Amino acid sequence: MTFQELLLKHKSSILGDWVKAIVETYPAETARFLRQSKDQFANPVGAAIKTETEHIFDQLVSGGAERQELDKFLDRIIRIRAVQDFTPALALGFIYDLKRAVRRRLEKDLKQQGLEEELLKFEETVDNLMLQGFAIYVSCREQIYDLKAMEMRNLYAKVLERSGIFTVVPDQETLEPLSETDEQNKA
Repeated sequence: MTFQELLLKHKSSILGDWVKAIVETYPAETARFLRQSKDQFANPVGAAIKTETEHIFDQLVSGGAERQELDKFLDRIIRIRAVQDFTPALALGFIYDLKRAVRRRLEKDLKQQGLEEELLKFEETVDNLMLQGFAIYVSCREQIYDLKAMEMRNLYAKVLERSGIFTVVPDQETLEPLSETDEQNKA
């Protein structure tokens, strides 16, 4: 039996272990909800984790894992985790959990059939997946910081405009000090 055939044979148990490991990174109450609620509309995070991990697994097992496809599936999970209260290590650690799940489920078969070399190649692919995931995570966090900065800028602009110190120039969306004429017109 080839390594790929072993992965496919144990697909459901590997995916089960992987999803379980991801869900366990959440606080206990959230993890319980993610495990119990099967409705994709009531539990979009749980549904995304289950669906996207399966897509990622299928891409990796098929051997024709295209970066764009993997990025798309990774993005759906990482985007959720980037806005949550996770450290970068926790947000991305789920990728390495796949290696643990595969080793756990295939360890005996791999030794018996001498497929350790194929396991190492698979793990190298997962390591590369982690690098892709990191790039996606950084991009998501940059978007979040940009949105927060814009929100703060707009908030302060409104405060300064209301105080009469500055006015917003509509075409340029910049703040300019009020001239004496503007101040007199405002009064």
